[in-house]
Parts: sequence; structure tokens; C-alpha cells
Amino acid sequence: MSMRLAILVSTVLLFGGLRLCAQIEDSGATAAARKRLDDIALSLTNGTVATIDILHFPDRMETRVSLDPERLEKWFESRVTINKVPGWRGHDELVKVIKSTQVESSSRMPDLRSAIIFYGPDGKRVGAIYFARFFRGGGAIGNTPISLRGDLTSWLRGMIPSPLR
Repeated sequence: MSMRLAILVSTVLLFGGLRLCAQIEDSGATAAARKRLDDIALSLTNGTVATIDILHFPDRMETRVSLDPERLEKWFESRVTINKVPGWRGHDELVKVIKSTQVESSSRMPDLRSAIIFYGPDGKRVGAIYFARFFRGGGAIGNTPISLRGDLTSWLRGMIPSPLR
């Protein structure tokens, strides 16, 4: 009987420890995603974002494989480019929307269809935010899958002309 009890206690401790490790890892990934989003907002605020590319692959178009960040950047169908971002009239609204966006890490990469890619004056990438098919609230920051809550997906949808969606 004591052997069974020892095995039961060991099993409970093992699974409890694994669950705690997963929660710690998840909160670390969420914090990292939040920091990357904050870094993008800070770069926008301090004027180090010169150009923004908005990429889109039509939601209704089927593919054999889900689009990850790399595939989306190769296969996109439409691009909207905003130059001279610091003087752009939508600048302050975008900063506000990014700052108010809540992110949480996700366990799987969704089928991505849209992206906002930020570039500095030297043409180097500052950051990228990717969005799931049909703007469902999933996405990625860099290659980290996330779930998004807030007005950023609505803002993005408004930036992509409806015939291109």
C-alpha cells in the first residue's frame, strides 16, 4: 500500500511540476511578446520607423499549407506602403492602438494572412506583427505565435481595401 501511495504522490508532483513549468514558460513568452510590441510602439513614438509595409494574402484563397511569417512575406498578393511615417496623419492613432493591444502567447501558429512590417530609415526591419486569416485575433510577433485583443486587427482591416481582402 505504501508503494502505491508513493507512486501516486510522485505522479501528482511530477505532473504538477510540469504544469507549473509550462505556466512559467507561457508567461515568459507572453512577456517577451509584450516587450516586442512595446518596442515597436516606442520606435514609432521616437521617430525611428520610417516606412510601414502592410501585406495581405486574400482570406478566401486556399493554400495547401498554412502561411507562416516567411511564406506570407513571399506569397502576399497586395502591399500597402506608408512612407514618411513620422509625418503620416495616422501615426498617433497607430501608436495608441498598438499600446492598447493585449497579447498572450499561443501554442500554435495560425494560418497568417496579413502583416504590418516596420522599417527604420536605414531600411532595416524594426519589427513585424502578423495576423490570422479572417482577422480572428490570432497572429504572431516575429515567429512567436500570439493571440491579440484590442483594436489593432480592426485598424489593420481598415487599412486593406476591401476588394483586396
